[in-house]
Amino acid sequence: MKVLKSNKILKIIIVILIFFQSSIVESNSKSICYDIIEKTEQKLNIPKNLLLSIALTESGRNINGDFVPWPWSINTKGKGLFFNNRDELYQYAKQNLNSKILNFDVGCMQINYYYHGKKFKNLFEMTNPLVNITWAGKFLIDLNKKHNSWKEAISRYHSSTI
Repeated sequence: MKVLKSNKILKIIIVILIFFQSSIVESNSKSICYDIIEKTEQKLNIPKNLLLSIALTESGRNINGDFVPWPWSINTKGKGLFFNNRDELYQYAKQNLNSKILNFDVGCMQINYYYHGKKFKNLFEMTNPLVNITWAGKFLIDLNKKHNSWKEAISRYHSSTI
């Protein structure tokens, strides 16, 4: 009888740990983009919440009633997908490349692989939220300098190839 009770308790503990771990992962993923975006805006002197607005538009996802930019997202052929972690995102993006699908967007800032992939060391680097957001911030600054307007830079963010 004691063994049966111990097994039951062990199973309950395992279920609780799995649930707790997935909650931690979701919670951490939820704040990854926010934290990096805030620091990047400050560091690059980008108007507050400008990158955040773009990220919410590009990779926004509803998590427990909060609409957040999602680091593990991809858009292929107009279909947005959200993954649980970086490895799942990377594996899916790699499948795109193996299938000769080059036109897809990844990460918090949904950077297009076809137009901008060569600006990164490799695909895995593009899926790094810090690299993804920092590159997007610098790209937005370049667009602002070229068009002398944040409004114009924003409107060209997703379609420009400079």
